[in-house]
Amino acid sequence: MTGCTYGKGNLIHLDYGKNAFTFYRRSDGKAIRIVTRPDAWSSILDEEHLALRQKMSAGQATEADQQRFQEIHQQRSKIILERPLDSMFNVTELTEAQVPAKARVHNSINCAGCGEAVMETRSRIFRGQSYCIPCFEARDRRYT
Repeated sequence: MTGCTYGKGNLIHLDYGKNAFTFYRRSDGKAIRIVTRPDAWSSILDEEHLALRQKMSAGQATEADQQRFQEIHQQRSKIILERPLDSMFNVTELTEAQVPAKARVHNSINCAGCGEAVMETRSRIFRGQSYCIPCFEARDRRYT
């Protein structure tokens, strides 16, 4: 939707445990921040749905429980899709946004383990060969 990707370095993931998104437009420096409202889900909380979800997570749900869960889940999804966006999200225009630096493009190399291309700066050297992180961790006993 935005044209941003991790590969191009335009999509930056900061795992702060929040459902928040900041969008910057480099051409004029404008920015907005979209954050889920704290009360966004409270009006559709359903005790039956929560109880069934717990049973399913525990592997204790019967076929009837699973069917009922799906029915409630579809009802909740319909409610969410029909709600006005401003009832679910706060949108703020940022006047002094700190625009991230443009991403640097790095070379890709082939992992000595799986053969897949990996950004050179994300590779790890093990016994003189370059590996992607999962292959490196599989070989280096400190991570197993």
